[in-house]
Amino acid sequence: MTRLRQQPALPLSTYYPEKLWRLALAELRQQMTKVTFNAWLVDSYILAAPSTPTFWVVVVRNEYAWEWLTYRLFPVIARTIGGLVGDTVTICFIPGTMRSTYHEPFKGTAARISFAITQDKS
Repeated sequence: MTRLRQQPALPLSTYYPEKLWRLALAELRQQMTKVTFNAWLVDSYILAAPSTPTFWVVVVRNEYAWEWLTYRLFPVIARTIGGLVGDTVTICFIPGTMRSTYHEPFKGTAARISFAITQDKS
């Protein structure tokens, strides 16, 4: 009897977040109703300059989409992305209406911004 060996997942650094997000969207489209997907995820995209292989900034339509994705659909999205990449990815959704005059593609050097997230245990 032959045993099938599972191929190890490629390291996250070999993928571009934009490509993985498109794969995740295709998978999420299959998991959600058309109405839900179109309301909250359609036209979303990775903001390339601040994103890294393990930290994705995803631009969504508006504040309503941001709220739904952040507070209601995040477990489904996290599970889907985890299944695709097999690694931990931090996702930050931002509403497209909050963007300034910055538009893709960015030709200059990007400044790295650090975020410290803490949980109050009181």
